[in-house]
Order: sequence, then structure tokens, then C-alpha cells
Amino acid sequence: MESAESRSARRGDGMRWIALTLVTALAVGCGDDDGGAPEDAGTTDAAMGDAGGELDAGPAPVTCDATEDDVLASTADAEAEAGAVLLCTPPSDLAATSLQEDAAFHGYEGPTLEVDARRWVFSFATPRADGDPALSSARLFLPAAEPEAPLPLVVLAHPTTGLGDVCAPTRMDARDPSNQDTARLLNPLVGTGHAVVAPDYIGLGTEGVHGFLNPEETATTLLDAARAAFALAPEGTLSGQVVLVGHSQGAHAALAAQGVAATYAPELELLGVASLAPPYFDVRPLSQLGLARTRAVGRIENFAAMWSVGQLAAETDANAYDVLGGDEREALVELYDTQCIDGLAEALAEIAPRVEDLLSRGYLSELTCVNFGTCESPWSERLDGHRAPLDPEGAPVWIHLGTMDDTAPLEGVGCEGVDFLRGMGHEVESCVFEATHNEIPLVTMDWLQGWIAALAAGEDAPTCSSEGFPSCGMDEMDGGVPDDAGVMDDAGVMDDAGAMDAGVPDAG
Repeated sequence: MESAESRSARRGDGMRWIALTLVTALAVGCGDDDGGAPEDAGTTDAAMGDAGGELDAGPAPVTCDATEDDVLASTADAEAEAGAVLLCTPPSDLAATSLQEDAAFHGYEGPTLEVDARRWVFSFATPRADGDPALSSARLFLPAAEPEAPLPLVVLAHPTTGLGDVCAPTRMDARDPSNQDTARLLNPLVGTGHAVVAPDYIGLGTEGVHGFLNPEETATTLLDAARAAFALAPEGTLSGQVVLVGHSQGAHAALAAQGVAATYAPELELLGVASLAPPYFDVRPLSQLGLARTRAVGRIENFAAMWSVGQLAAETDANAYDVLGGDEREALVELYDTQCIDGLAEALAEIAPRVEDLLSRGYLSELTCVNFGTCESPWSERLDGHRAPLDPEGAPVWIHLGTMDDTAPLEGVGCEGVDFLRGMGHEVESCVFEATHNEIPLVTMDWLQGWIAALAAGEDAPTCSSEGFPSCGMDEMDGGVPDDAGVMDDAGVMDDAGAMDAGVPDAG
């Protein structure tokens, strides 16, 4: 695995770029000398000027005086550079006691959270997968007191919360059941003094439809959120180092971001990626839904519908909801717009009890021809693109799995994800924890805290156990895909083991 020294040398230009950003931000009044809240947040990072090496101050700064409603009502700016801050609120105080109480409500039992924080809500420019201008909302959390030394930035990629704007973590109550996994990661990190930026993804809380599990779009959103956070943070607060942490849907996004970081955002010094229970496996079996039209709708079918909507949403010329069933389409769209993930599958089954009620006839026919290979369809490429490639020269990756996870199953993700990547020559570390899907953020928190500190200090990451990792030898494989990964039933149709139910929390 690439050493910290070689990564630092390879990204030297990126660090100089960040230094120039901070100099320019200070020059235009983006931060107070005492490290307090920025009076004006630069919309973009500074860029090198002409051959003489002079700095170009870039667009005029943005004053952080918007309300949260204004931020969430932002519209895309075709002239804004990716990562530019569009609107931002003044910082608000967040007491450690509040962080502790909300984390404990969702099962956190770790050390008492004692660090007060400040929170900014902001919108930032980031493109859709097809390159069209778009935006996302996010929150930036920094310690209320000036840190003793500049902090690495944790980019926190949240798990599945739903498709509707009401399901954006920025909009949700901290104790909402659909927001529990976000709180299990966010609150302990913020309450122990980390700098955290938590984006919502495009179309989740802001204009457009959420590109659920679209790897290109969610990857660039995370990287642009980091750019925006550097523009917002008071001078001297952040070190310029970045780590990506994600759970479930967010774990998938974090892996995709690692794959494009060096080319999309080379100025960022990405130290590492922690991917917790990612839905990183082969989703081509979804094409078999065309052969299972009378199948009852449950979590797997809900995932299939959300995934399909998400892929079209990232292509702005498409109607994202065209994949949904004809007779009940309006009711289905309203449900996805208003119901977050907790209880969504159950409510969905009331409206669309069978696959043919949930997905449109045309879409099911196209899935069938993809399954048999009898047509050329963009859905074939979309299915194949779910496992976004990693950068073998990029930041190191850790993928952690749970022994009792029926959403991102140990065997399915271990063999079709971790072992698949290792077979392609990637150095991927993986540990196994005794946990369900929703418990992974809780049981890995101690490791995460030590991991962030170690990477920031240029030290070796803490160890953890891989005992129980599945055997994925070729005698159990067929073309690189496990024969018995809990994906298919005897009829050749996806079973209910949850291997295809990526990012959808279980009933617990």
C-alpha cells in the first residue's frame, strides 16, 4: 500500500493549491484572525493567475447571512465552478450535551461527547453525472473553540434516507428513525472535536431528483463538498487533509470518490477511505425482475425501484420516474417524495403489491432483454457501472463488514466487492465486526477515531480483525461471482436474503 510519504509527495501540488486558497480567502476577509466564524465565504478556491504567478481572487465572496430555508431553496448556477459555495447560513451553536443525547437515543454507548460545535448550512455547486450544472446542500461542523492544531476534514457520506427532499439529513430531525445511522456516525465525530462536512447529495433536499447510488454523481458531490468546506472554514482551522467516511449508500459513494479524486479534485490531499457495509456488489441480477412480474413487492423490489430512479435522475434529459408503474405512477411518485426509508417498503407494498404494479411495463421488458442479452440497452451499462472502479494509485481503502448484515451481506460484499477488487490488483483492507447493518457505525467508531488520528499523523492505521471473512476461492466462483452469495433463489430470481437490498435499513 502506498506510504504516507509518497502520497504526500505525489499530491504536493494539491497542498500548494490549498495554501493559495487560504491566502486568498484571508485576503478577501473570509476568516477572522482569531479563528472565529467567517464573515464572507469565498465561492471558489483561488487559482493560479498568469505566467507571472499572481493570484486570481476568483468570483466575489459570498456573505453567510442566508436562512436555512433560503439555502435549501437554492437553484443551480451555470456559471459557478464545481465546489463553489452558493448560499450559507451564519454559524449556529451546537452543544455537546445535545450531540450526546441524540447519539444515545440511537444507541451510542461510547465515551461522553464533550466538544461543543458550530454548524453552517450551505449549498454548493456540483454537476450531475451528465455534466449539467446542479447543486447540493450540506452542513459543516467545526469545534466551537479554536483547535490547538489544524484539523483534517472528515467528509461524511450518509446512508440511505429516501428519495424525497424531506429525507435530506439537513432537513431531518436528529431523532428521526430514517436518520439514525447518520446520527450514529455524525454526532460522535463532531462531539469529539472533528471537523466534519456532511453533504446531502444532489436532488435530496434541493432541486431535482436524487441520483440514488449513481456512482459518478455521488462521488463528485463528496469531493465538491470538501472544496466548499475549505472555502467556508475560518483560516487555520483545517489542515488541508481529507478523509472519506461513509456507511451503506454513503460507503458506496466514498469508494466511487476514491476512484476519481486524483483526476477530478487533484488539489485535495485524500488520506484514506473508510467504507462501512457498502452495497458494492454485482447488481445485474436486477435484470431478472422482468421475469418476476407477479413477485410480491418487498425491500429488494423497493431498492430496485429507487436504484432505477436514481440512475435516470443523474441524466437530466430523462424523466426519472418513467421506470415506475403506469396505473399507480402518481401515487408512487408522491410516496417516494414524502416517505423516508423507515417504513417505505411496507407503504410501497400497499400501493404496488406486485412487481408489475411497481415498475412500468416498458422498463420490465427492457430488463428482460438485458437479462437475455437480446438488445442493446443503456440499462446494461448502468447495471455494470454500479461497481465503480477504484484508483490503484489513490488513497488507501478500508471496507468493513458485519457478520449479521442482511442488507450488505458479508458473503455477497466480501466476495463480489472486496475479493473482486483484490482480484483486480487493489490493496483493500477489510475487517469483520459482529454487527447488523445498522450497528456498523456504532461498533466501528473506536476504530474510526484512531484511524483518522493515525492518518493525519502519517502513522499506520489501527488494526482490526478479519476473522470470519468469507472464503471466495475459484472453486466457489463462476466468472468471478459467488455461486451462493445469497443473491439468487432456486428459480433464478433474487431471494430475500437482502443481498440486493443495498443501503435499505432492516426493520430494526
